[in-house]
Amino acid sequence: MTKVMKKALALVLAMTMVFSTVIVSGAAKAKKNTVKIGNVAVTKTITVKKGAKVTLKSGVKLAKKDVKNSKKSVATVKVAKKKVTVKAKKVGTTKVTIAKKGYKKVTVTVKVTKKAPKKIQTSKKKAIKNVSLTVGKSKKITANQAVKAVSANKKVATVKASKKKVTITAKKAGKVKVTISAKNNAAVSKTITVTVKAAEVKVPVSADATVSADASGNAKIADFSKVTAATVSYAGKSVSLSEADVKDIVEAVKTNKVPDLAAKKLTAGASYKYDVVDAKGVKTQATVTVKTAYDAAKASAVVTYAGKDYTVKVAADKVTINSTEVTYTYDAKADTLTVGTKSAKAKNVTVKVTTVK
Repeated sequence: MTKVMKKALALVLAMTMVFSTVIVSGAAKAKKNTVKIGNVAVTKTITVKKGAKVTLKSGVKLAKKDVKNSKKSVATVKVAKKKVTVKAKKVGTTKVTIAKKGYKKVTVTVKVTKKAPKKIQTSKKKAIKNVSLTVGKSKKITANQAVKAVSANKKVATVKASKKKVTITAKKAGKVKVTISAKNNAAVSKTITVTVKAAEVKVPVSADATVSADASGNAKIADFSKVTAATVSYAGKSVSLSEADVKDIVEAVKTNKVPDLAAKKLTAGASYKYDVVDAKGVKTQATVTVKTAYDAAKASAVVTYAGKDYTVKVAADKVTINSTEVTYTYDAKADTLTVGTKSAKAKNVTVKVTTVK
């Protein structure tokens, strides 16, 4: 995070408290034990129990004439758009050949057995369960056989398989399906849901006893209605809010009128100056100018600081500066304001308040 962004974030935060199946998808290269139907790779040999079904997925739309089955007594095939469903009838072997004009011919050997192939489990023969991770964290799973794995959305989570081990790495918040299948038999697979949560950013707590942190790392300001002063610190520098600003903020939060305060303060051309003090006590002045007035319908405004524009969105429960979101909740009964963020951009920002005794 650049110094300019830290400074702008701190100033706007200050202004905020002025208002607080069988598939390996994609075009990956086919490995030695796989063949491709269009751009989708499938294993060359599939083992399936008598009476069971297995579906081959194609990267191209198929017609009945494109699919041939060498032994209909062993298994039957049904073609539907990009899917070929194979139903095992009796013990034996058949070859399913897909010959789509313009594409390389593909042959998959289907072996029908009395017993079901060994299902995908952990090395301790237990079911592989859904996974929950935070961004940046990984989960390792050791299976009971050699496997391959694929993520339905690599932006949310990636997977890497090596022999019996699968590593799932969380990339961004969301949910994604991860399919783990036997390396030499795609008919045997296990699909799990991976839930990725945003990494929790612990909000720094000042030495002021009025501010504490809850179990989730959110800052909690007790005796909020008694707050008379506030200082925002960042990268060894601090910005103090005027008593009038603090009074306006406290009242707006208590009466659930923060967006109204934003409309009042963020008018086109309005300018706010703040004294910034560094670790050595040297004071400089910073200016934030409202470029585009607060639009109640869009609940947003554009402010300019140090030559850069920042979009500020103000709602009854959160304020967003560009992509940095700060949430706030006021508990009137406990007279406590809870402020939180999951953005790493705000992790170095600390708010210290002073309350009247």
